[in-house]
Amino acid sequence: MSNDTRDKIFNYLNVRNNKDKNLRREPINSVGKKKNDIKNKIINNICPKCGNLLVIRNGKYGVFKGCTNYPRCKFTINLE
Repeated sequence: MSNDTRDKIFNYLNVRNNKDKNLRREPINSVGKKKNDIKNKIINNICPKCGNLLVIRNGKYGVFKGCTNYPRCKFTINLE
């Protein structure tokens, strides 16, 4: 096998490997983005499940944010 052929094969595999790395990282990046979107919605008092408002409520186990669409949407998050 000539050096030119080896170089072509090496370059082909190297380019292919770099593309595969980016494709493997894509799901991880989307999960991080989704988590940030949910956090931003909660900070802005928007329910991440249904899009209605979140309100502060007092419950048996303390203070929490709950969806105004309860009982259809049962999203809650503790504030403590």
